[in-house]
Amino acid sequence: MLTAEEIARAERELGLAAGDSAGVSALVLDAGALLAVDRGERAMMARLRVAQQSGLELRSNAMVVAQRRCTNIRADYTHVGR
Repeated sequence: MLTAEEIARAERELGLAAGDSAGVSALVLDAGALLAVDRGERAMMARLRVAQQSGLELRSNAMVVAQRRCTNIRADYTHVGR
């Protein structure tokens, strides 16, 4: 469970400390954000929770998803034959 401090920090980082999105309609996730989610990093989880509670859409693009998928494939093949 995320602490109130982690949520408050995420709100400040996303510019949502006042409680509204101030014209922001989406949070765009890059490859680093997806890696952070895979690793279970609490700061990223807090950002995603704040985005969800604020009604922000989550977006990415095909290149980021493909890059992340290629990283997973390379990681899988490094263990082959060991």
